[in-house]
Amino acid sequence: MSDPIAQFVFLNGFDRSGTSMMAKVLAHHPDVECLFQPFSSTVVHDTEWEYWAAEEEHPEVESFLDGLQEGEIDRSFIASDWFENHSTAFTIEPGTTYAIKSTKMHFKVDWLAARYPSMPVYAIERKPHGILASLLRNGFYEDWYGEDAYQALLDYVETDDELPAELVGYVREADSNLEKMAVMVAVRTAVARRRIPSSRILVYEKVLDNAEREFGKLTGPLELNSYPFGNHLDQDYNIAGKQYRRCDLWKTYFDDEEKRTIGNIFACV
Repeated sequence: MSDPIAQFVFLNGFDRSGTSMMAKVLAHHPDVECLFQPFSSTVVHDTEWEYWAAEEEHPEVESFLDGLQEGEIDRSFIASDWFENHSTAFTIEPGTTYAIKSTKMHFKVDWLAARYPSMPVYAIERKPHGILASLLRNGFYEDWYGEDAYQALLDYVETDDELPAELVGYVREADSNLEKMAVMVAVRTAVARRRIPSSRILVYEKVLDNAEREFGKLTGPLELNSYPFGNHLDQDYNIAGKQYRRCDLWKTYFDDEEKRTIGNIFACV
């Protein structure tokens, strides 16, 4: 394969962790474009809870990523209209950085690092209590996850001997929608963090506090010019769910018993 004509970076986080906001704010930079959720409704989505080892072959995804590096976006691979509705570019141009926004790649980090080392994976993280409150407030357990996802998580944790035993126990014992959604957030966070260094973790709350400094973790290594990202934080970047609320909703959303329950789960990660 020839040298890529552009550079690519993955921005991956759990739903409701700020992935849309961060990707779209980054795309205000004159040298950055956003490729929005190209893996939704693809084989990546279908295997969301399956770990991909470095040696595995996944030809559909490899063909798509190889095409990006060669300057082409294979639109036949993309199955969700989110890409069309929310991406900021639909062609690959030399000298441009493309942020590939996804919520589906937690279990694919090792595979990406082995197969596409020139495409660094950055994790987007938010205080898990805030993610959970937003997921439940917007009905994501019932509408987007549900019992099939929880069963897939149960199956996964039986194969992963690197997870904390206490967290595996919480997964097995989860009963309410709150507990099941909480362990989903915790496990995916734990799995993704194994191979992503802290220098590549962008924290939602820190972006709200000082966007230029936090995004510097990405713009610096990619040799991008500094940019006043903070000027673009006030817009509502939600693409699904209720109106954006900047405050710490979780502090009033959960009662004291629920806070103790989810606090114990999230303490594992």
